[in-house]
Amino acid sequence: MTTTTPTFDEVRALPCAHEQAVPAHFADANGHMNIVRYMELHNEAAWKHMSHFGLGEEHALEGTAGSFEVEHHLRYLREIHVGDVVAVHFRMLGRSDKALHLMQFLANVTRHELSNTLESMSLSVDMATRRTAPFPDDVAALLDDQLRADRALRWPVPLATGMRPR
Repeated sequence: MTTTTPTFDEVRALPCAHEQAVPAHFADANGHMNIVRYMELHNEAAWKHMSHFGLGEEHALEGTAGSFEVEHHLRYLREIHVGDVVAVHFRMLGRSDKALHLMQFLANVTRHELSNTLESMSLSVDMATRRTAPFPDDVAALLDDQLRADRALRWPVPLATGMRPR
């Protein structure tokens, strides 16, 4: 397990799929952002980010390509408060013909700190059969381009689990 956390600047250099100010209704009784809102932000960003690879919400609705999340690991590092501007960034970690291993980073732009990480595994799904299937060739080529770029980064990813694409 890698426990080294990237710097704020390293995370901000990654592709950003979603950025917003935290609204008042995201707060809980503890006076910070409720934990369910972290997943909401990650989910919103994932749909946007995966659109670049042909795996976005519009592709799933059209039935052209889809992916299902099958495992997650969340780490909470710093509190987020109402009014803070946050941004979700992505780094691809690996893939097989049917699986994709990703890390999402939730950066608190207001406070210049990393607030949360989400490590995930998703599977390519044929939306007609709703069964796992190899990524379509055009999707696989785009994923591989991004994977090469992300593997060239010189900083370690704070892996939380033994997730690996098979």
